[in-house]
Parts: sequence; C-alpha cells; structure tokens
Amino acid sequence: MDKRSNTQGYRVIASAIACSLALSSTSIAWAQGKPASPKPAAPAAAPAADAPAKGDLAAAKKHYADGEKKYKAGDYAGALAEFKEANDIKSTPHAERYIALCEDALGHYPAAVEWYEKFLGHVPDKLASQGDEAKKRVGEIKAMPGKVHVDSTPAGAAITVDDKPAPAPGLTPADLELPPGPHTVKLTLAGYTAASKPLDVAYAATQTLTVALEAEPAALPRSLELPSHGMVAEYRAKALLSGAGIAFPAGRLVSTLEEAQRAAATLGFPVVLKAQSADLPHKSDAGGVVLGLSDASSLAQGWEQLQANMAKNRPGLQLDGVLVEAMGRRGVELIIGGRHDPEWGPIVLAGFGGIQAEILQDVCLLVPGLPTETIVAELYGLKSGALLRGFRGSPALDVVAVAEIIRRVGALLQAQPSIQEIDLNPVVVYPVGQGAVALDALMQIQ
Repeated sequence: MDKRSNTQGYRVIASAIACSLALSSTSIAWAQGKPASPKPAAPAAAPAADAPAKGDLAAAKKHYADGEKKYKAGDYAGALAEFKEANDIKSTPHAERYIALCEDALGHYPAAVEWYEKFLGHVPDKLASQGDEAKKRVGEIKAMPGKVHVDSTPAGAAITVDDKPAPAPGLTPADLELPPGPHTVKLTLAGYTAASKPLDVAYAATQTLTVALEAEPAALPRSLELPSHGMVAEYRAKALLSGAGIAFPAGRLVSTLEEAQRAAATLGFPVVLKAQSADLPHKSDAGGVVLGLSDASSLAQGWEQLQANMAKNRPGLQLDGVLVEAMGRRGVELIIGGRHDPEWGPIVLAGFGGIQAEILQDVCLLVPGLPTETIVAELYGLKSGALLRGFRGSPALDVVAVAEIIRRVGALLQAQPSIQEIDLNPVVVYPVGQGAVALDALMQIQ
C-alpha cells in the first residue's frame, strides 16, 4: 500500500471512530435520562420593536374606519374614542388630525391645540392643505378670549381691567371675557380698601377670581368730640358710630309733637319714638320706647303715651329730646359689644341676641384686628350658626356685613382708649347682599 492510500485509510478510520464516539455519547446520555444537546439552531430574526402585529394593524384600521363613520355622523365623542384607539396601536398623522378635529368640535380647545400641533410636527405632503387649515385653526383658538368670573366679599364692587371700566353693569359678581395674557383687575367699593389683583388669562378657558375686600380702618369724625366721661345717649352714640361706618335706621331728634310729625313725614311711616337722655340707658324699662306708629294719629297718641310713661317712671328726668326713627324690617337679631377689659385690653363680643344671648349664651369673644374671613368663621361656629347659613328654606344671611361691624367696633376701641364700652343691641342682619343694621347703641366713656 502506498503512502496516499495510507492517508485515506487513516481518514476513514478517524471518521468512523468519531461517529462511534458520538453515538456512544448519545446512548450514554439517554441511558442516564439526559437528552442529548443538539446543535442550537440559528435564532430567527426578531420583529422590529415598534412594528405592530398584522392582527393589531387590522384592529387599528377598523377603529379608524369606525371613527370616520362616527365623525361624519356628528358623534364626536364616539369618534374621538375610536381614533385614539387607532392611534394607540399605530400613531399616524391622519389619526392625530382627526383627534384634534374631535377635541375641537367638543370644545376641548387646549387638547385640540395639543393634537393639532402633534399633527403639524410631521404633516405628509398629501395632507399639506389640511396642515395649513390646522395651523390656521391653532391661531384662531389661541386668540379666543378667556372667561373670568369676578366676585368679591362684600359684593357690589366696581371692576376695572387694565385701568378701563368693565362692561356695564361693571359690578361684582360679573362674568367677563378677556383676551389671553396678563391683566390687572382692580375692585373698589366705598368704605373698603381698593384691591388690585394680577390675572393671567388662558385662551378659551374659564377661571374664577374672588377677592375679600378689607374694610377701611374705622375713624372717629374729627368734628365730634367725646364727652369727658359717663354714658353717651343713644342719639349721640349713633351719630358717632355712623361716622365710623356702622349703619343705623334713619332718624331725627325732636323736642315737640309738631317736629315729630314733620320728621315722620320725611322718614316715612311706620316709626318708633325713643326718649333720649344719658341718664336713661335702658329706655324700655321706663316705658321710653313706643313702637309701630303707622300714621299721624297713632304718632300723636304715642307721643302722649311716652310723655306719660316718663312722668310716671322717671319723674324729674330732663330729656335731651325724643328720637323719631323709621321702623326697620324684621330679621335675625344679633348682639355686638366691645369693651376695654382690665386684663385683656380691647375685646369684642358677638353672638345671637334675645333668648340665645340670655339663656343659651350663644356668643363668642374676638380680639380687634381679625380679618373678615376669620370673624365669619367664628360666627358660623356659634351654636345657632346654622341660622346664618340659611336653615329650612330661609335665605343665607349677610354675615360679611356683620363681620364688618365687628371690625369697626374693634378699630374704634383701639383708636380711642377712653371708650370703655360700646353696646349694639339688637343688630338685625338681612339676607346676603342686604347688610346689617344696629337698632340701638350705647357708649360708656371712662
């Protein structure tokens, strides 16, 4: 055998041995309960991560087609849901444009702008005209005025926007339409500090601006001097306190029946007569108050009755005169008082009058200088506070007006240490927006 034959023989033998070893290895593996490890197959090419399956594409096409049908039928909410489903499967300019159109038709303008701008980010050539329309529509939406509800406590404040009066009636509460962008809203009301508020108006949006106006500091009239000491008669106390912004019924101090008749004719019937003297703080106990005088005849009878009562119950008392006042409307009665406490300094009492004050002691103590909102919260927290909010069909009451009286009483006590005590009882509060009126007033000067 030559050398070449030997080489080929070796190769045949080696191949046979290798095959035999491989078979043996497989047999041994199976015998041991282990499957042989075949040579791993080449991995299949993975699909692109963002490529939806064929079934998903079919679903997207169906959502898109259903969306078009609903859009043409005017079912914009239904169409919006379909186009969003389609766009979630595969985002396309067509779906984005339709989503924007649906949001626009539904009045969801900020969302419409968002989707229009997504569409405008990659408009294909075949949708160029639709792109121009979308760009134009975005400009129109962004120029839409914003709606602003402007309110104040108390209501009735005059509104100016950027130094220009708001459209008539121009008083709070009011609904305004303002161009998008920054503005300054100013509210002014007699007896209150003017308030200016910055306001950033968003296009096609609705927002609310509510301002709690602060009462101007109460001040005593310079032309009216306080007595050196003692009790101040009702008519003088009312003149003083009305100058500090506290409301009372219209009235006239008279000395004769003829003057009383003229005063009643001016004020309007019915009227009340009240005897006036610094030495008569509790007029009703002495018969010094006659109510419900509805005409000239009853006024004459009431005048005679009052004079007789005073002669009987307080003989020798020299009156300053008789106060003729217009009778006020009925309302919920409160009590407001203030005094200089030896330990606490100025303090204000407020609560429900009548039986609530005497039996239930439904009152609270307040320090001067509290903001209106805090005083209102304290009043609502009284035992009978539900009456102020409106109870069993009764209207909500003007608690803000009551809070302003409390603020002014506190300011007076701070400004005038010589005022030992102020007593307003009753204070009648009316429905929201109609204010509160003190029917009687006493002051003690130390």
